[in-house]
Amino acid sequence: AGRATREEADALELPLDGDVTRVSRVLLLDGETAAWMIDVLPAEVVTAGTVKECLSSHQMVLDLLLDEGLPVAFSEVEVGAALLDPGQPAGSSLGLSKPAAALMLTETMYLDGAVSAEGRPVQWSRNFFLPGKLSLRLVRDTPAHRDPAVVLQLFADT
Repeated sequence: AGRATREEADALELPLDGDVTRVSRVLLLDGETAAWMIDVLPAEVVTAGTVKECLSSHQMVLDLLLDEGLPVAFSEVEVGAALLDPGQPAGSSLGLSKPAAALMLTETMYLDGAVSAEGRPVQWSRNFFLPGKLSLRLVRDTPAHRDPAVVLQLFADT
């Protein structure tokens, strides 16, 4: 639990300092640190108690949202890069001893329009992946109704 930062509040359409549930964790691949992930949800949607009680170490927050019956319809992902310093939260969480570049994914998930007419944002996340720990592929899909969409697929290099 906590208060939304300006960036979180803007993404989740909450008031500044609005109540949020914040989840952060380190992703391990083959026992090695691969990523630091932060997920932020409006507290009225999912409480910290629900996260502690229902989210297992092998699940993503999206799994919890779906298990709670929230109809997540789509997400928008911004792909960028960041220079992480060992003294910053991401660098410290990843156990860095010197600055390192990281792939940064910032994602906002939205509810289905049938539940929330405006497609309310329900989760905001920022993920930092260390070099060589994630391979990205963009796949362009043209559905039957001919409205092109871009699908982001994440594949871990193993």
